[in-house]
Amino acid sequence: MGDNLSRLFTAFRGGDRGAFSELYRLTINQLIRYGTVICSDRQLVENITQEFYLRILQHPERLDHVINFKLYLFKSIKQNLLREMNKQQRRAVILQMVSTPPGPEPSRETQLIDEEISVEKIRWLKNQLDSLPTRQKEVVFLRFYEGFTYNKIAEITSLSSQVARNYVARALQKMRHDVNSSAASMGE
Repeated sequence: MGDNLSRLFTAFRGGDRGAFSELYRLTINQLIRYGTVICSDRQLVENITQEFYLRILQHPERLDHVINFKLYLFKSIKQNLLREMNKQQRRAVILQMVSTPPGPEPSRETQLIDEEISVEKIRWLKNQLDSLPTRQKEVVFLRFYEGFTYNKIAEITSLSSQVARNYVARALQKMRHDVNSSAASMGE
């Protein structure tokens, strides 16, 4: 199928719309199947995949840099899905913040102290994450920021699920150690 895809892709870039239809027919189910590994919302996967194919059809000139069409499809769908899932997650957080009824208003002093503590916690956590090796940081991000299971992390990163678990465990162990070290040095 790889040679056929390459031939069809070349024909499509040369202006053959029929080749595009055949490329679509040969790859759509694979992409949707792959997309549902990344995202459990099948409707979202189908929408993102359809929009992606539409952009390809409308702007074939943007494919001039593509060497391996199938690899390009899978990487692009993954990126587009992750981008859309992040947008949806941000929208959900904003919606929750807006819809949460306000409680009693804390004093300005309490607000300033809370903000300062939050900023310090965020700064500390960011420093901790930045100190992790790149691969470990990626796995921690996928696990805690994106909420992926270890099996899905393994699929995305080409690691085994056990290695992904080990990376997360080591990162958490390092952070706990650093918290304990900080607390001990404050107590001295």
